[in-house]
Formats: sequence, structure tokens, C-alpha cells
Amino acid sequence: MIQVEPGFKTGEEDTAIAIGLRKNDNRISQINASIETISKDDQVALMDRMIKEQPAEATTTEETSSSFFSQVAKILSENWQQLLRGAGITLLISIVGTIIGLIIGLAIGVFRTAPLSENKVIYGLQKLVGWVLNVYIEIFRGTPMIVQSMVIYYGTAQAFGINLDRTLAAIFIVSINTGAYMTEIVRGGILAVDKGQFEAATALGMTHNQTMRKIVLPQVVRNILPATGNEFVINIKDTSVLNVISVVELYFSGNTVATQTYQYFQTFTIIAVIYFVLTFTVTRILRFIERRMDMDTYTTGANQMQTEDLK
Repeated sequence: MIQVEPGFKTGEEDTAIAIGLRKNDNRISQINASIETISKDDQVALMDRMIKEQPAEATTTEETSSSFFSQVAKILSENWQQLLRGAGITLLISIVGTIIGLIIGLAIGVFRTAPLSENKVIYGLQKLVGWVLNVYIEIFRGTPMIVQSMVIYYGTAQAFGINLDRTLAAIFIVSINTGAYMTEIVRGGILAVDKGQFEAATALGMTHNQTMRKIVLPQVVRNILPATGNEFVINIKDTSVLNVISVVELYFSGNTVATQTYQYFQTFTIIAVIYFVLTFTVTRILRFIERRMDMDTYTTGANQMQTEDLK
């Protein structure tokens, strides 16, 4: 077996080559024999040469800081397109996954708060579907997304022979994971609506679906906006676990750059800053939307009060 001692720092012009061989492959002995043809004197000469060619270490804080920022700038200048594509895929998966998850949450939330039918067949179906939905919610809330990704992506390929597109698989995974959380958020939002509004709608002859669509859900969407925004921010960060199925999102792109440059600290400092910029920007936009909705609600309420006063 070939044993390799600690090596040297390498520049961009150096190339690392690895040869993968099976255990007990006959070519291993041939490779070892070729290496042994290098004399001890030649080995020492090569070592001395490499030691002399090593770059001088930074000796002061200023030199270290300057070197760090110059390396960061170089990584950005050479790999900004790759990192930008990764950030774009991260945003795409997060946005689409959150929207679909919200739709799933609204649909299941409405179903779970619907009154049970007096018809025995429909009643039985409601109970069965409710049980299935509860199982879905508990499983996806009780297991990590990284495990869900492995099971869904590789499981479908192994069990059904279906090779999913990685990006579509990622959107599907994030959507159903978000849907499980949004279901409980929506259910809480529906239950928070005053019961008097349900009674008033029933007195007016409105069905449950009409009550939900015209009275309850508009209030629920407004009330759950902060929680939905929080889920969106979480999804931006949690897409990093999708690298286990080789989705080329921001973390995967950053890890690829770090592997190529051997500058992990500098590269992931850039990745951390990009994640922060994304989440901070999204948070500020959502807060702006919340304030505007509050202002619209206040203005609408004030206009209604003025109209009533005129009457």
C-alpha cells in the first residue's frame, strides 16, 4: 500500500491526480515499483526544492487580513457566476416550495376544520382522509428534511425505477415539508377567528366553503403572514440539506468552489454572507408588506366608520 506523508501548499498551476484501484489490484504493485525507482537522493532533492518554493507565511495581523480579503475577492471574481446560479436555485426552490406549501396548508386546514357530515359514508371518508392527513403531518414534522430528501429521491429510484429531476425533486420535498408545518399554522389561524363570524355566516345561509372563502380565509392569510414569512426564511436556509441529492443550490455551489480552491474558510464566509443577505432582504420585504396591509386595514376600517356616521 502506498503511504503518503503530509504534503505542501499548492498553487493554481499544480494539479492533484488520484488513481482509484480495487483492493488487491495487480497494478498497485506496479505503481509501487515505479515509485521505488526514484532514488533516495532524488527524493531528498525534490523535498528540498519544494520546501524552498513554499510561499512565505504572513507574519503580522495586517498581512493576514490583507491576504484573507484578497483571497475572498479572488474567489468572488473567479466564481461569482457559479455562486449566483446557486443562490438563484436556492431562491427558486424556497419561493415555489413555500407557495405550494401554503396552498397545501390552506387546503388541509379548511378540510380539517370542516363540520362532519351526517351521512355515514361521507362521515367515514372524512375520518379516513383525516387520519391519512394526520399521519402525513406527523411524519413530515417529525423527521428531518435531509432524511426526507434521501428517502424520496433515492427511494423512488430504487422502488419504482423513477429517476427524478433533482431540482423538481427538491421543490417537491420542500413543498410537502412546508405543507405539513403550514397546515398547523393555518388551522391555528382558522381557530383564532371569532366564532361569532361563523354563526353570522350560517345565519345568512352561507355554506362552510362560502364562509371560508369570503370571510375566514382572507383574515387567516393576513394573520399567518408573519409565520409564512418565517417558513420562507427557514426554507432558504434549509435548502442547504438538499446537497445530499446533489441539487446545485448555494451550499453545493460553495462547497464545490471550496473543494477546487482548498480555501474553505474564505469560501464559506462568502456563502454565509450571501445567506444573510437573502434572509435579511426577504425579512425586510415581508415586514414592509405587513405594514402596508395594516395601513390598508386601518384605512378601510376608518372609511367604514365614517360611512356609518354619515348614515
